Amino acid sequence: MIILLFSSFLIFILLRIPVGFGMLLSCLMVIMLDGLPPMLLSMRIYEGLLPFPILAVPLFYVVGMLCNSTSITERIMNLARALVGRVQAGLAMVNIVASMLFAGVSGSSTADTAGIGSVVMPQMIKAGYSRPFTVAVTACSSTLGNIIPPSIMMVIYGAFGNVSIGMLFLGGVIPGLLIGFGQMAVVYVLARRYDFGKDDFAGVAGKRFLPAITGGLAPLGVPIVIIGGIVGGIFTPTESASAAIVYVLILGIFIFRELNIRNSIELLINGGKFVGLIMIMTSAAAVFGWLLAFYEFPETMVGLFDAFGAGRYGVLLAIVTLFLVLGTVLESIPATIMFLPVIQALGDSAGVHPVQVGCIVVMTTALGLVTPPHGVCLLVASKIMGIHPRRAMLMTVAFGSVGLAVILLAVFIPEITLFIPRTLMAKYF
Repeated sequence: MIILLFSSFLIFILLRIPVGFGMLLSCLMVIMLDGLPPMLLSMRIYEGLLPFPILAVPLFYVVGMLCNSTSITERIMNLARALVGRVQAGLAMVNIVASMLFAGVSGSSTADTAGIGSVVMPQMIKAGYSRPFTVAVTACSSTLGNIIPPSIMMVIYGAFGNVSIGMLFLGGVIPGLLIGFGQMAVVYVLARRYDFGKDDFAGVAGKRFLPAITGGLAPLGVPIVIIGGIVGGIFTPTESASAAIVYVLILGIFIFRELNIRNSIELLINGGKFVGLIMIMTSAAAVFGWLLAFYEFPETMVGLFDAFGAGRYGVLLAIVTLFLVLGTVLESIPATIMFLPVIQALGDSAGVHPVQVGCIVVMTTALGLVTPPHGVCLLVASKIMGIHPRRAMLMTVAFGSVGLAVILLAVFIPEITLFIPRTLMAKYF
């Protein structure tokens, strides 16, 4: 039945059936052939959407949409420009720093690519950067939206894996900063080697430094509300996302005066339509994962790894490899939910802390956002620039290797993901 489940799903993907419906058809086929009641499918779909933290997912998407519909994205760009705009290749640096800051607001890599990318990419082309380089920097830095808290992927992992979302948020801080600064180092080396980006902001950055700093302080209140509320025990993740929406609406309507009640309602409706697509895949992946657990696939994999004596590092490297492969063909949310029972069973058997496993999975699925043919961030950035993703692959490998290096560091040095959670939430360890 497990072989049938995977093979039929693969066939449906090759037939270009949408991923969510392909999973549901595979699950229904297995349920019918095994003589299980068909009603089981609808029951598991319902239970897949039942965890309360799942409600945070559409709310975080709405936060990102509201930011892109106001001057918040532009203010974050100006703040990044003030911080790093005066160095060589400053515009490329701004792209990365803005993604790091925007990641703390939206929690979505695709919102980062669409929002930050649509603003800074045309500026980079005017400044003389090549289109492949521009696409690679934008796509790879946008993956930080899934790593730096708040992160929608961490909400999904915590909700379905019964892992503290607050700990996962804190666990993503150091890896996210390492990836961001590592990508900036790559830009600096390339700029010095090929001598580009010398006059990106000549005579501009210094004059606008103080206005950019003061203008960027209000948007940075969003991550303070979300992360501070969760770590301080004031909000649940879902409540923190709701508080963030209220905060952004206050900024947009009363402070910046860029939103009104009418277009705010339209944004919420459009956000609901978009999230509906995500929820189909989420519920379908939950059914798929339940069937794997029902047929004892996690126990089979644990026994296999124990027989080979893989150990904790072997297990973690296998998990990284699995999600690197899945990232080429599947969205990060369904891929994570489908195999969550397997990776958690493997992590428990190897004695790996659940927060370390969760952060490594989230980082690896984030890297999948720039791996073709299904790298969503790479596709979106390439479409904005009007080039084929193939042209940006060489530069994407250069920036993506930074993410892979940090993932491997997190595998062999657990404190990269566990130090901050252990320090700030010690009583839960």
